[in-house]
Amino acid sequence: MRPKNLLDFHLPILGIFLAAVIGVICLWRFHDYQLQERALRQLTQEVLFADSIQDNAKAVRAYESISSSLPEIQIRILQRQWKIAMDLLGKINRSKYNLALEKDLPSLYIQLLTHLDNMRDRCGVLFTESDSVPTEVLWQSHNINAAVRLLTAYAILETEKNWPKVQGIIKESLADLKLAIETVDIMPGTSPAKNIPRWNLELLYDQQYVEKFTLFKPENQNRMDLNDNLEMLIPERGGYAPGEPMDQSIKK
Repeated sequence: MRPKNLLDFHLPILGIFLAAVIGVICLWRFHDYQLQERALRQLTQEVLFADSIQDNAKAVRAYESISSSLPEIQIRILQRQWKIAMDLLGKINRSKYNLALEKDLPSLYIQLLTHLDNMRDRCGVLFTESDSVPTEVLWQSHNINAAVRLLTAYAILETEKNWPKVQGIIKESLADLKLAIETVDIMPGTSPAKNIPRWNLELLYDQQYVEKFTLFKPENQNRMDLNDNLEMLIPERGGYAPGEPMDQSIKK
């Protein structure tokens, strides 16, 4: 068979083969796309279900049961965990002034500090993966980590009376707020939520709490009630906010 006839004979076969290969690839990609869409719909439904749960502890368990560890899910857990921390603080304050409940104080403080340790660990994971964490999640993580440190300082002052340790934690909290400000400033556009870490930092400085707690000498503790003053720095008191709940959407 001459080359021209050979070429004429094989070209249609080659065309059919290439068309078959392309068809298989397209079908595979379409199937893969369908699986991704189905997984995304399932993930969205699971997140929305957890979002709808009013009980914070149950909501955290629902988020943790989701197979994905997306940053958008982790920040939701942190927001709910912060509310749990506030509930624990409320129980502590009620127990302090109730003789019948006073015996529960040690276990409540242990529970609170353990809970705060868990929150710091979760924030730490987000920080180590900061290159892949959306900016709107990262700034909230720094902001809420600052809140966690302040509450930790309060609990340690109550339980350990370790003033140098408290001062160090407060300085770390201020560093977190500054990182939150630097991160939120990267985001385009304007939004009231972008001002939250800046408001928090300005509030602490305007009320001179930072100066009192970073420069105060332990030997002068009788000049002011340390616990009451430190309690003023705790987030969600005096205007301080750990961060607004983020947009209830999961990005592809």
